[in-house]
Amino acid sequence: MNGEHPDGLTKLATMLYLFRTMPPRVSIRELAKEIGISAATVNRIERGYVMDAATLMKVLNWMMTR
Repeated sequence: MNGEHPDGLTKLATMLYLFRTMPPRVSIRELAKEIGISAATVNRIERGYVMDAATLMKVLNWMMTR
């Protein structure tokens, strides 16, 4: 992929960032705790990096309950 991220991951990264920064705003650390993943993982996701299926499910479940 020459350093490019799949379009779906770019969209998910944007959505996660928007969810996190819209009122009520939460920090990356707070979000990570809510989702049940590390802050470093949230950071990687927001930059569009690939994640495993279990992490993807945690993120999607969090988004659906927001």
